[in-house]
Amino acid sequence: MSTENENTELTEPNTDKPTSGKEVQLPIIPVESDATPAPPAAHIEAQELPVSKAASFDLSLPILEVLTDPTM
Repeated sequence: MSTENENTELTEPNTDKPTSGKEVQLPIIPVESDATPAPPAAHIEAQELPVSKAASFDLSLPILEVLTDPTM
């Protein structure tokens, strides 16, 4: 078989026709917004958080000993 006589040009799809009979373009209908203001949010009282305690490490020990020591 010979491919010399075949048309090898690419053709662009026709954009005038819909791509599928199943696709339906629905009209865009604007929705009116509700002008009623939202009720004010409930007031939340401030709560004091407990003061965090700083962790204490003995920095004179090598880090490997601290990580492997089961008593720490």
